[in-house]
Amino acid sequence: MRLNYLYYLESPEWWTIRRAAMRRAQFRCERQKPGEPRHEGPLEVHHLHYDTLGNERPEDVVVLCDPCHRNEHIPRNKRKRILEAYGQARLFDRWDDDDQAIPLEAA
Repeated sequence: MRLNYLYYLESPEWWTIRRAAMRRAQFRCERQKPGEPRHEGPLEVHHLHYDTLGNERPEDVVVLCDPCHRNEHIPRNKRKRILEAYGQARLFDRWDDDDQAIPLEAA
């Protein structure tokens, strides 16, 4: 399942969306508040949800610096580690959006 998502991230369609998001954000982290020092680190384009994967609209993605991107994933990753510690990881995987398959025709 994850393979289709990773394949999509290498596609020309994704790179077009990614470039447009970077230009819209003026190559800055969109979590940076006015007056704050510039966020450092590589910029990444983060999916706010996966409902439109393969057909993302500009409002479906956000440009984040690496630290902000990691912070977006901490709550889910922390829950997953807790469930793994108690042997409940399989239960959690049923709702893990990161593992959704992408139909090849969407990639």
